[in-house]
Amino acid sequence: MKVEQTLVEQTQNDILKYIAEHQDEKRLPKEQELGDLLGVSRVVVREALSRIRALGLIETKRKLGTVIVSPKIFGSLSSIVTSGQLERQTMKDLYELRLMIEIGMSDFLFLNKTEAGMKKLEAIVAKQFILENKLTAAQTEDEKYEIAKQLTEIDVKFHSALFEMTGNKSLMDFQSILRHLFTLYVPKLHKDYHDITLVSHISLYNILRTGTADALNVRTGPSTDYAVAAELAQGKVVKVLGTQDGWYQIGSGYIDAAYTEAATYEEALEQLYIRVTQGPLNIRSGPGTGYSKVGSLAKGRCVKVVSVQSGWYQIEQGYVSAAYVEETDYTPAAASGKGQELANIALQYVGYSYVYGGGSPRVGFDCSGLVQYACAQLGYSINRTASAQLQNGVTVSWDELAPGDLVFFKKPGSTTSKPVTHVGMYIGSGQFVHASDYGVGVIVSNLSDAYYTTGYVSARRIAV
Repeated sequence: MKVEQTLVEQTQNDILKYIAEHQDEKRLPKEQELGDLLGVSRVVVREALSRIRALGLIETKRKLGTVIVSPKIFGSLSSIVTSGQLERQTMKDLYELRLMIEIGMSDFLFLNKTEAGMKKLEAIVAKQFILENKLTAAQTEDEKYEIAKQLTEIDVKFHSALFEMTGNKSLMDFQSILRHLFTLYVPKLHKDYHDITLVSHISLYNILRTGTADALNVRTGPSTDYAVAAELAQGKVVKVLGTQDGWYQIGSGYIDAAYTEAATYEEALEQLYIRVTQGPLNIRSGPGTGYSKVGSLAKGRCVKVVSVQSGWYQIEQGYVSAAYVEETDYTPAAASGKGQELANIALQYVGYSYVYGGGSPRVGFDCSGLVQYACAQLGYSINRTASAQLQNGVTVSWDELAPGDLVFFKKPGSTTSKPVTHVGMYIGSGQFVHASDYGVGVIVSNLSDAYYTTGYVSARRIAV
């Protein structure tokens, strides 16, 4: 049967009016009763109810019939977005709509911001900064495209955190829909990574933190008595060279620390770790291949980032190229109390002589004798030789190293059938204590030294 569209629409409106006038009622009359009440057939009522059901205003429940429910405001929009049928222009319009909403709620966000919310934004901004430096350093089109995709994910996380901080459920529901849109569709909005331009998260973060978007004067000296030499746009990230009387020195000028978040942002960067994806990776004395090599990092090694500049990461030992590392959520393993005690005991014997077969302070130490003696002081009985000690304790990865762990090496180029030729005890911060050799004795060395990076075999934890 063909039903006239206008009649169905009128019936739909009449039912909606009925719902509005009978808000205290939990359910609608039966289809035939509604038809008699509105003067239309049951077929027309059924079609009208179907449309209202699609709006999320009613539901059909067993034994109860058609019940009135509180609608999900963005229910229909969610279905449309997830359908995969949006045109390019519509996607672009929704993207811009989000930006306009965020501009409009900036004052609301500033008044309702929380420290936890700002910390979350801060961490996201720091990750974006790292990725942007990696994008600069990337050498192939595939690398650039993969980094650009990660930047898109960062964009989604940042704006999701903004909506979350409002505490407004409707806004959060809206953002959850848009999150799907951007995850699924943003790549379609751009022909390639060259076209991807993200909103300045750093700028927006600083506006929320400080409450101002004004440019900051750069003066020739550390006070307002000095002349203005330049301006820093809101959100500009600069390296702090020093502090003086409440002012930061940047390059040849000074900025008022009261209007910056430099210290907080530096702290966020210092929490970042990188993992070596191609190794051994050279550590250089400066941010460039023209600087001298000062060590190396094995593939898979995780290290803390001190700062980032021009496609290079500064770590504690020097600088490494961003092209051969990736950002990681790695967290250093916490040392057990016993593990730290082991490390402290072994450190007491730094400077003692190397003696082959030695295993006590009175005689001196060889490598396995030192770690065996230190372990014995806390009641841990381990094997005597380095190869045999490889069977003690439990295996730990390089990333999991904690003070007290035994680290094993095999001399590069060695033809011996032994699995390892040397052992030491990790003490933290990428260092280990060991009985090195004749004429050297017990010393502290860095795992990042090329000799030990190349020769590293495994690690075992005794204090478990």
